[in-house]
Order: sequence, then structure tokens, then C-alpha cells
Amino acid sequence: MRTTKTLTIFILIPLLLAAQSQGDSCRSRPSSNAAQTNGKRGARADANREAKSSPSKNAARPGANQTAGNEMSNSSNTGTGNSSNKPEHPTTGASGRVASGVWGGQHIRMNVRADGASVEYDCAHGTIDETLELDNEGRFDAKGTHVREGPGPIRVGKLPRSRPARYTGRVGGDEMSLTLTLTDTSQEIGTYTLTRGSEGFIRKCR
Repeated sequence: MRTTKTLTIFILIPLLLAAQSQGDSCRSRPSSNAAQTNGKRGARADANREAKSSPSKNAARPGANQTAGNEMSNSSNTGTGNSSNKPEHPTTGASGRVASGVWGGQHIRMNVRADGASVEYDCAHGTIDETLELDNEGRFDAKGTHVREGPGPIRVGKLPRSRPARYTGRVGGDEMSLTLTLTDTSQEIGTYTLTRGSEGFIRKCR
């Protein structure tokens, strides 16, 4: 009997020790699992905090990018120049030639052609022997002739003398300013104002 009890005790003691060690291991596992769970939760919390802080950084970056983009756009416009900011070419004004047709005023009537013009005054007449070309400011300068007329009949065989003349002036719209100068004596005969389409007013010498 004693031998049996002794054997039973030797058998039960290891079993009890084994059971106790298993219980201890079971107790330690939940704690380790809890530690792992807490570690994961802490990592998630850190990730959430980083995610919350990162939008502010990202929000700041678009502003900087937008500013940089605006600066690049402005520098590009300044460098290359916008077509709406470029200085336009100067206008050519009334370049071309004086319009053909009748131009008239007080004491003058002029009939303009493509190759020149004929001019009538109260007591004279003349010709313009060149095309009345206009520059950028609407000015013209052409050579021609001027013939003075006198009252009364003209003597047979004695024609009025034709003298070289210079016709200068300026056209603005339908208005013309004309100056007649005799080139052989540099004498200025007069300055006249003419209107396009007007027959003018002439009183011929009798």
C-alpha cells in the first residue's frame, strides 16, 4: 500500500506541475495578446494623427504651387509679351492718293484724275501733272503749271503765259487745304480750302 501511495504521489506531482505551468502560460498569452492589440491601436492612432496633420501641409503646398504658377505665368507674359499688350504698328493715316472727282471751295474748283488734276480760279487756271499721292499724314506735293488770266478779250497770237507751279496741301476726310506757289519766282499765290463733291464758287474775270 505504501508503495502504491508513493507511486501515486510521484505520478500526481509532475501532472500537477505540468497543469500549473500550462495555466501560467495561458495567463501570459492574453497579456501578450493584449499588449500586441494595444501596440496596434497605438500605431493606428499615430497613423491617424499623421493623416490629420498631413492635410494642412498638403493644403499649404497647393497655395505655394499656385503662387509659383502665377509667377511663372506673369513672367511668361512679361517675357514673351501678350498680343493685347504689345504696341501696335503706327497707323498709315491717309496714305494713298487724293480721291478722284470734283473738289471745290471759294474761288477754286479742281477736277482730280488718276494722273493729276485740272484747276480753275476766278482769273486763272492750271494743271497738276502728277498723281496726287498722300503720305502717312495725308500730305501731298506735286508739280504742275499755272496760267494767269486777265479781263477782256485775248489778243490774237498772244496766249497767256504758262508758268511752273508747285501744289502742296493736306487731305483730312473730305476736306483739303491747297497752297499754290510759282516755282520760278517762289511766289505764293494763295491757300485754298476745298471740299470733296463741291463745285465751289468761281467768278471768272470778264
